[in-house]
Amino acid sequence: MTANALSCNDVNDYGKTTCEEIMNSTLPLQDQQHLVANILYPSFDQANHSFIYDWNSNMSFNETIPNGIIPASNGYIKNAWLKIFSVPPSVLESNKTLSAGYGKIQIAYNYTIVIPSGTEEEDCRTEYFLDSKSDALNTYLNNGLLGTSTTLDFEGTGTLDFKSELNILVSTRVEHYATKRWCCLEADGSCQSYCEACRHSGTEIREHEVFLQDTKTTYSYLPNIVPIITPIDHYKNTSVLMLDISNFTIFRVYFDNSSFEQLNYFYDANLSMAPYDVLTLNANKFITQRTFNLYVEQSGNIYKFYVPDFKNCRLEFSDHFNTWERPCNLEFNFLNFSISTDKLIYDEDDVINVSIEPKNSPVKIEYGNVSLMAENNALLNTDASHNKIIAYFGERKTEKIIYVKNKDVWNSVFDLGVFSGVLYSVYIAMRKYWIFI
Repeated sequence: MTANALSCNDVNDYGKTTCEEIMNSTLPLQDQQHLVANILYPSFDQANHSFIYDWNSNMSFNETIPNGIIPASNGYIKNAWLKIFSVPPSVLESNKTLSAGYGKIQIAYNYTIVIPSGTEEEDCRTEYFLDSKSDALNTYLNNGLLGTSTTLDFEGTGTLDFKSELNILVSTRVEHYATKRWCCLEADGSCQSYCEACRHSGTEIREHEVFLQDTKTTYSYLPNIVPIITPIDHYKNTSVLMLDISNFTIFRVYFDNSSFEQLNYFYDANLSMAPYDVLTLNANKFITQRTFNLYVEQSGNIYKFYVPDFKNCRLEFSDHFNTWERPCNLEFNFLNFSISTDKLIYDEDDVINVSIEPKNSPVKIEYGNVSLMAENNALLNTDASHNKIIAYFGERKTEKIIYVKNKDVWNSVFDLGVFSGVLYSVYIAMRKYWIFI
């Protein structure tokens, strides 16, 4: 890979057509390059750090000054530049570089030495020689020396302040020649003819120095992900499980015939340091859920799954840098949990007798505005505006539907029935009357 801009030759066959459409569009070159970079990046739903590292590690830097960098020059040292261009593995999230707390730091630099030519003022000849040149690179992490190479390993926590310093020193030797004039023919006590020659007149040592510094701050990203998955209920062909999980970038839960996944980010690649096309992994907050053959209820970090078969449950979860996988180790061994009532239909002034299973275990009962803890049974006054009794036993929940008759409604029905009966009697009498006449 050279310092040339991205081209569609870098893109796989699947994205080549789209790439060519972008490159042939009227978009500004910078926008085209960013779009091509995102086609180039292979996996939007995961952080592919290996791809980013391999791409950037194959970069060949030359004397071309990267965009956005102001070079330094001094004497015969020209266009010196220095850049910390990558700290893999890392992601850029909300303009903040997050690090795994370990990895590598990659640095690039270059400069040119331009030895002059020609004759300096007052010289008849000037010769220039490069005696020595040196560049010393030192990189620090939180003020501790990491090393002197352009690629270094590191470990750290918290705020990671990287600093690279480059000292370039050039020593040149300048040989000066001056015109020497002497009398080459003397007669009668005077010079009759003069001769001239360009002769060495002295040696000058010239030293030029450039000092460069670049810094980069990253933050170690160490989220604490401790998923807890718990069986809640099992009835007929349905199992109910609760998962408490947070601080993840993605998690997936698999069963024999169903699955669920949630992605909190999608990833793409940013371009920098044109024309070298350095890639930086960008994490974009965007929640996506995918469900197959199960029902899920979510409340914050709590997910309740209703699945047809809980066997072979397996949980996968990740942060930006690591992925873990573990079996769920689920076992259902529940007491029978149910509520029943002594009747289905109640008058408005009745008392509802609720029987509770399991016996001798506290269960929370809710009916209308009433909430109480009970064991074995509970007595509730009827309320015509509510027909549902709800019971909670730990994380388990069950319901019972009843019907409470409203007096006013039933009185109206009774009155309507009596009136209808009188009308029917009149109708029968009238029929008889007309028959006999």
